[in-house]
Amino acid sequence: MRYTNPGPLTFWRHRHTHGTPAAETAVMLALYSACRLDLAATTDNIHQVLGRDPIVFSRFAHDERTAWLPRH
Repeated sequence: MRYTNPGPLTFWRHRHTHGTPAAETAVMLALYSACRLDLAATTDNIHQVLGRDPIVFSRFAHDERTAWLPRH
């Protein structure tokens, strides 16, 4: 995975070029901006939220591997 850091206008243009509806792009920008500006609430109480201990990403990716496969 590669992370890029486009500005809002560049992101908007990119999403528009790829057919993302304007409303969806606006929501994506709002969520990204909230995280980037540290306005999003975060928590480390996964056990309380899920009722179980967290798992590592590699386990999640393995368990949900069919979701990562191309659909034909």
